[in-house]
Amino acid sequence: MAKKKTLYDKWMTTFQKMTFKLENTKFKILNHFPNYLKNNEKRLYKTYQKQLAKASNDNEKILITSNYKASLANIRKEAYRKENINYHFDKDNPQNTLYWLNRNKKIHKNGIIKNLTLLPILLGIAFISNNPVIDIASYVCLAGESVSLLKNINCVLLQKYNLKRVQRYIDGPFQKRKKRLAKKAQKYCEATKIVTNTIQTSESLPLVEDIVKNIQSKDQAQNILELVREEINYRNHSTNYNQSTKQKRLKI
Repeated sequence: MAKKKTLYDKWMTTFQKMTFKLENTKFKILNHFPNYLKNNEKRLYKTYQKQLAKASNDNEKILITSNYKASLANIRKEAYRKENINYHFDKDNPQNTLYWLNRNKKIHKNGIIKNLTLLPILLGIAFISNNPVIDIASYVCLAGESVSLLKNINCVLLQKYNLKRVQRYIDGPFQKRKKRLAKKAQKYCEATKIVTNTIQTSESLPLVEDIVKNIQSKDQAQNILELVREEINYRNHSTNYNQSTKQKRLKI
């Protein structure tokens, strides 16, 4: 049993490295399209406006706006960090990681259902058809669905593997980290209030100028300045912030 677990761990680690290589390739390609972030934001905004138009009450509009801001923040994080937000472990917010892992697992499970539905249909078409063009197309589609099935199975296994890892982190090391995060939140309570209020009252994500406008006292200004300095010091701790972030966030 121990040997099987070791082989399983090795394969999951190997498969995970493969997904990160594909991710790196994706962002290298996107570097050649400087407008991709702007275009993504435009598409997201159009979807947001359509959803708002269909909203039947103010509570629904508030929820739609909140989801829009979260989605906008996510795509900007991905562009800045050069990594998919749902592939990496956020040690400060592991519950969010669990959400993405479960979401990914559901997507790939649905993919398996689709693969298992299409494979016998394509196989039947290949056997019944006497048209060589249809035969070739069927076999090509069969090969594609077979590869997709293997990918989806491995992805579901990987999500399960990482769900256990994240849960172990939540039950163990995160308990100490949660206390430190609570102290930090208390220390920068005024700064947090300013940022939160600015985000809630803005239609889109606020700019730095919007946050500064909402500062009402010297104490608030000092508190938010200290928070900014701490974040800058954290980022400058490594000569390569992006690489440091990927290591510290413990890729999963």
